[in-house]
Amino acid sequence: MIDQALQHCAVIGAAGKMGRGIAQLILQLMTQEKLRRPGEDFRLDLIDQDIKGLEQTRKYLRAELQRFAEKNINSLRALVKDDPKLISNEEVIQAFINAGMDCLWLSDQLQDASLVFEAIVEDVEAKVELFQQLKTICSEQSLFFSNTSSIPIQYLADKSGLQGRLVGFHFYNPPPLQSLMESVYPSDSKGVVVAKELAERLGKVVVEANDVAGFIGNGFLMREIQFACSLAEEGGHAAIALLDELTRDQLHRPMGIFQLADYVGLDVCVRIARIMTDFLGKSVTAPLVEQMVAQNILGGQNPDGSQKEGFFRYEGRKPVAVYDQKEYRPLPEGKAPPEWKQRFLEQEAVIVQKLVEDGVAKSLEDVKLVLEKGFHH
Repeated sequence: MIDQALQHCAVIGAAGKMGRGIAQLILQLMTQEKLRRPGEDFRLDLIDQDIKGLEQTRKYLRAELQRFAEKNINSLRALVKDDPKLISNEEVIQAFINAGMDCLWLSDQLQDASLVFEAIVEDVEAKVELFQQLKTICSEQSLFFSNTSSIPIQYLADKSGLQGRLVGFHFYNPPPLQSLMESVYPSDSKGVVVAKELAERLGKVVVEANDVAGFIGNGFLMREIQFACSLAEEGGHAAIALLDELTRDQLHRPMGIFQLADYVGLDVCVRIARIMTDFLGKSVTAPLVEQMVAQNILGGQNPDGSQKEGFFRYEGRKPVAVYDQKEYRPLPEGKAPPEWKQRFLEQEAVIVQKLVEDGVAKSLEDVKLVLEKGFHH
């Protein structure tokens, strides 16, 4: 069922970090199908108002196609074994790159497509408006995949008139490297079969979350950030650095909780927390994060992948100073009080249990899978 639909896809928001990563995954799969089915047409529309950003995405995709081909040369040789013109590895690699680049169409205007992937800003009104426009542009057979990490899918479908054709397809960041995907399937969705097959073709580990704002990933993360901020308020700027060290080194995570907030983007954290609060009727906002954003300290990444200033100032991706009111100060020495680790572990257990009790996750095992594969806890 996916074969025909895969011939024409579109990624909206393709100049952004998530959209670019989603485009890479779809293009790699599409290009393999193009080699497997010579003579058939394939098209991937990259759509964004930032045309210069789309040109950067095109360059990025060319480089990633080459990297993918070099890494998977044996499987690609099997796909083109009947083509007498492709003998050497270099010829196969170049054929793969050319086939993929020929699929790309760049535009700042919405286009009809069989499969449409949305990866725009995490904003309720913006997403509703976009899907309303897509409903008028796309055929009745088109299926839509939203990368939202916080907005209930049924709400978006009802507001846009796309009932039955919209699914939640939340890639973890960065999409090409993260194995986990959270999927949300409204009960009336016609896209479930296609979505499941596509996720399998992409090699993703899929956790099905119930259609509750924030789903499993942000249902956990926003509440943990909220708790970490409440602890930090007890000890000032030094507590931020000590809690970050605690959650990174003592809890054995790739990043501390405040560095992770910087990585996500403090403005993104604020938007997600506010959306969840509105839909859930319970606050998951963190005043400390709100204060940082109010001072225009937003975190996020630079185009080269280095970390922008947030709770920390960075050298590359390494925290070297912590923010204190109006300036960055050297990281403090020492460790967080032992009781903070215990409080963190207890709170983590409470959050996990509540995600199941509140009907966000279907089981404790699903929450565990998200924490292991999505957050690498």
